Amino acid sequence: MIAKEGKIILIPTSLILIIGVVAYFSLDSSFTWLQYVNYSVLSFLLFSLYFFREPNREIIDVSNQMLSPADGKVVQIIDIEDSEVGSAEQISIF
Repeated sequence: MIAKEGKIILIPTSLILIIGVVAYFSLDSSFTWLQYVNYSVLSFLLFSLYFFREPNREIIDVSNQMLSPADGKVVQIIDIEDSEVGSAEQISIF
């Protein structure tokens, strides 16, 4: 599954890659620089697909546990005073 925020990047990148591949195969082979452009766009597309993936999560009993909103590493846990919430703990994930 792909996150909906990634579609704004993935769809145009896919179209650029398709146009580049069609142009490369339909034009003379003297446009070897177009092959390198296509490889670059393909690399960016593959990275974006990996970055915007949204894996399915199997949530088990969370009655007495915390559930993370994101994958990553906990980098900071601090006590804060918020005007709307009051006293709270801020957990930062990178």
